[in-house]
Amino acid sequence: MSEATNGSLLQRLEAAAHQGPKLYHASRVVLGVRPQLPPSGEPVPRWWSGVEPAEGWQAFLSAEHVFEAREYERRSRWHQSCYHGAAERVNEYTLLAAEACGVLPVSFVLPRGDFHRGILHVNRDAWTFFLYRLAARNRAAFGLDIHGLPPYADFAFPGLEAVVACTSQDVEREEQMLARFRGAFHSGTGRTPEFVYAGLRLDVFSASVLGLRYLLENRESLYSLLSALDLFGPVPATEVEPPGTDASDVSGDDEGSGDREQRPTRPRKGRNEERDHWLYERCMAGDLHRVIREQLERLAEIKNWYTLNDDQGIQQAAARYAVRHQLPLPPRRRG
Repeated sequence: MSEATNGSLLQRLEAAAHQGPKLYHASRVVLGVRPQLPPSGEPVPRWWSGVEPAEGWQAFLSAEHVFEAREYERRSRWHQSCYHGAAERVNEYTLLAAEACGVLPVSFVLPRGDFHRGILHVNRDAWTFFLYRLAARNRAAFGLDIHGLPPYADFAFPGLEAVVACTSQDVEREEQMLARFRGAFHSGTGRTPEFVYAGLRLDVFSASVLGLRYLLENRESLYSLLSALDLFGPVPATEVEPPGTDASDVSGDDEGSGDREQRPTRPRKGRNEERDHWLYERCMAGDLHRVIREQLERLAEIKNWYTLNDDQGIQQAAARYAVRHQLPLPPRRRG
């Protein structure tokens, strides 16, 4: 995908976000035991979870009419999702979200077992699930709702968003949270809960704008440099710095309740530009990183530069400079 194409996608999403009416999404994890495959010769059930994906949303969404309800495999459980609001905008969102899904790093695509780039609605939902992973890290920006309506809302607690967003890889800890939720819900209502819910209060077009901007702003840490160039084109010198938090923390290879929010991006002030230019020249000249680090420490005090303490930081800073100015990438050197 070229820079122009990707810029066009962002512009189309921004335009769609400013139009009405709004389209929204909700998601849930089925708490029941995963059913076994039927014996040979017997018909395969339409829904493996045994629960119709379009039913049972009233506990979370009140009387909202839901549509495009789907079911996907998720670890030892099943993940279901639906859309609500402006049904007439589903096709519009499907095309834009499927296109956006094409730029997702593979590690971000969930559920992986159901992912096929040739099936539009699957790609659309894979993109939407990615938005939940971002929302779990920044609930305020996306308006991530894990409570819904009473009595369900009375028993939901922080941490459950990690279950629906698939941001926790600690299955044992996840099961402990679900057992706690089931126990509290049963004690309070006399009923066993069937689902853990979450929903985006932000409409899917506006949420997608945030998602695509996140990928653009973090392209250098999410993709290899060559891959980033292929997907997004060169990075302009006026681009913002990537957030201080590690961008890989939404890829699903970490654990946590998802309560942490990303630190805001900060504009490039020019200090790093001069430093990175110097680093690029040193790397292209073939200097060892050990020598570069020693010289950088001395120059940093004189020129008020940020210092770098390892080989990777030096290599990445020099490579970023090359990408910004469309120069040859520096050779990889160590020592």
